[in-house]
Amino acid sequence: MLGIAFVGFNIIDAYLTGLCLAMGALELNTIMINIGDSLLIKGLAALAIVAGLYWFSKEKLLYPLCLAMFGVCLWNSAVYTLLKVGAV
Repeated sequence: MLGIAFVGFNIIDAYLTGLCLAMGALELNTIMINIGDSLLIKGLAALAIVAGLYWFSKEKLLYPLCLAMFGVCLWNSAVYTLLKVGAV
């Protein structure tokens, strides 16, 4: 279940990042600067991480990863809202 949540949070992150980039925001993550808004790449990368964690019996790491991605999604939502109302 946490694996599905992690993949979902990554897809939501990519979607919100794409919205924010279209409104003039900048990608802060230098690793994802060229692919930060690609739903397919983010989804596949998250799926590979989940598979690797289960393969190596480290699925407990999904708890902090999901929490971190939830925070990223909240941040992106806040940035999108501020851009939408013209506060930034």
